[in-house]
Amino acid sequence: MNWIKLGSLVLALGLSAFANAQERNINASYRDADIRLILQQLGQVTNSPVVMLRGVEGRATLVANGLMTADEFRSAVVSLLMDLGYEVNERGGALVVGPIEQ
Repeated sequence: MNWIKLGSLVLALGLSAFANAQERNINASYRDADIRLILQQLGQVTNSPVVMLRGVEGRATLVANGLMTADEFRSAVVSLLMDLGYEVNERGGALVVGPIEQ
């Protein structure tokens, strides 16, 4: 095997491992957890800012049936928040969560 082919193989394997790390699976189950904690962990998992407006408080339960990707976790948390009566918007790359304005 020549050096160019070996280098290409090593690069391909490295990129594949990087892609898998980006789609890491997480176990995200919460029982009677502080909503703010769940949102902080969402920001960490998705590596994106989460802004919590005044009035975001309370406890919630989110039980996963198994491992989730970061995108699946985000979708589950957004659905949970909407079920709890919160408004969820994306502004400038940040997820903004607040009570629904009447």
